[in-house]
Amino acid sequence: MSSRLDYCNSVLAGLLEGDIRKLQCVQNAAANLVTHSKKYDNITPVLVDLHWLPVRSRILYKVLVLTYHALEGTAPPYIQSLLSLHPQLLVPLSLQVIPLNMLLEHYFLWC
Repeated sequence: MSSRLDYCNSVLAGLLEGDIRKLQCVQNAAANLVTHSKKYDNITPVLVDLHWLPVRSRILYKVLVLTYHALEGTAPPYIQSLLSLHPQLLVPLSLQVIPLNMLLEHYFLWC
């Protein structure tokens, strides 16, 4: 069952809240079935005992793991090709009090 919930997480990442709720109901029913708990028991401790993330967190986790592997170069090439890296200005905490225009002038002087 969990493999079916994890199937195509990149597609599931864009689901509306109502659809996520339906999948969460499926996961809750499966957790009740596996643990023989009652239908109206609080499901959160059951999911924690089973080490199951809620559906929305599951989807996010799987997408983040896939992204991490793509960035590290351990994902298949067809997935790595979907990412494009853009350089970003990293500002140390000690420089964050400098006004933005001065910071940008400093950045462009060094480029």
